[in-house]
Amino acid sequence: MFGSLIEVQAAIKRFIAESNGNPKPFVWTADPDRIIQSARRGDHVLGSHH
Repeated sequence: MFGSLIEVQAAIKRFIAESNGNPKPFVWTADPDRIIQSARRGDHVLGSHH
């Protein structure tokens, strides 16, 4: 996709500039309890493989 690190950096800078040009507030849509449950499941799964 990118031919060099410089191209990646330029793409990131363009994305940031475009995103900052029309900012939108972050709206939290997930239930906090579901996020915590998911994080605990992930921690359990990762811990079981080591």
